[in-house]
Amino acid sequence: MAEIPKSSIRAVGYQAGQVVKLGVPICISMAALIGLGVTDTVMAGFASTIDLAALGIGANVYFIAIMLLIGLQSIVAPRIAWRLGSNNGDGVRNDCWQAIWIGLLSGSLAAVVVYCGLPFLYLLKLEADVQSVARQYLLIVLLTLPMVGMNMAVRNTIDGLGLPSLNMWISMVAFLLNGVLDYLFVFGRFGFPQLGALGCAIATFAVVVLQTITPVIICQRHRLIKEYRIFQSIGWPDIHTMKVLVVLGFPAALSVTMEESFFASTSILVAPMGTTALATHQVVLTIAMVSLVFPISMGQSAAILIGQSLGRQQADVAGVQAKALLLTVFVLMALAGIGIILSRDIVMTLFTRDQAVIILGATLLSIVAVQLLVDGMQIGSNIALKGFQDTLIPAACQIFSYWIIGFPLAWALTRTSWFGEPGGVQSVWLALFASLSVAGVLGVSRLLFVSREFAFGRRQLAAAALDSSHTQ
Repeated sequence: MAEIPKSSIRAVGYQAGQVVKLGVPICISMAALIGLGVTDTVMAGFASTIDLAALGIGANVYFIAIMLLIGLQSIVAPRIAWRLGSNNGDGVRNDCWQAIWIGLLSGSLAAVVVYCGLPFLYLLKLEADVQSVARQYLLIVLLTLPMVGMNMAVRNTIDGLGLPSLNMWISMVAFLLNGVLDYLFVFGRFGFPQLGALGCAIATFAVVVLQTITPVIICQRHRLIKEYRIFQSIGWPDIHTMKVLVVLGFPAALSVTMEESFFASTSILVAPMGTTALATHQVVLTIAMVSLVFPISMGQSAAILIGQSLGRQQADVAGVQAKALLLTVFVLMALAGIGIILSRDIVMTLFTRDQAVIILGATLLSIVAVQLLVDGMQIGSNIALKGFQDTLIPAACQIFSYWIIGFPLAWALTRTSWFGEPGGVQSVWLALFASLSVAGVLGVSRLLFVSREFAFGRRQLAAAALDSSHTQ
């Protein structure tokens, strides 16, 4: 076996530049997508505290379903990149179509589950008005879930082909459209009905329709994509390929769903603390989510680059790209934390005029500023691992961190006297910090271990092995 080239500081620096170069349009795209939720939160917050609290519950439930679909499809981009690196054009088209079928089926199933769960909102012990608005919000947005499943398949295909700037422009247009529709329907401007948080649901529906149709048109007309003939005809279901994608994608979907349900469960713990605490918690979660656009986008960028390197049989380069990702995320999240510390009071005023919410939120943001560093490292690492098509162990590590450590600790701090008097929303965020720290250590360790295993030839892509067994 040939000697593995050592990864010099210069090599890591160069690959960090490549990660950032590819990651910037992904970052802008992610910021625009996350901005949809931020816009909804801001608009609902200025409408009323009831609308803000209802959106906090409804949007969290919807977001869990969305993240399930995103997680399931998250393996598509690095797999497409692997196909691209190995010059397998037919594989690109087939993988995209099978991901579309998976998205439509899983999105429909998610919509049914959300609908069946609506009668159980009363268990959250919400105020009557908050519960009513949250239920109506969910009745509207659940209709978008099959479309989300489909458009995530196509968007990931475009990213995997190394063209994330196309998705960036789609996301930016969607962000602007959402803002306009929110303004018209939340506040009832220019003759439109004043619907409060329900206006956000209508805006979401319109935006998802745009996000579903536009990528398909781009794939048909863009000169660098149309050669793959993705939508020249229908790609009928291929059970084997769908199985491979589900085997690889399900752990990622489970991981991201358990992560988002963990964060949503913190809202359940906070709900009995009052509308002010719940509204503050929602705003701070939104701010933290915006900050995480950096590790998400850079992790996706690294996963695509790693997939391409493995497709070209350059496992040593993939290892350097993994280290470059860790360096990039560390620097970005340290800067983000410093920015939040210096501007926490100003940031809170962007979301609400309620002085009690502003004061409490500024306190929580002091915890978030430190938490972002460990959270960013674990997110970036686990996304980058998808480039190695390693999803099962990372999912187990995250579930352990969130549900064996995080939620029990949050429950104990707020519902028992085991650590003294039961705490408020601050205790919930301290538990979040503890669980994310564990997840960060496990995620970084796993990424370094797997990249080294590939570099020394002790591991191969799971998808390659499955494809090989299918052709034999």
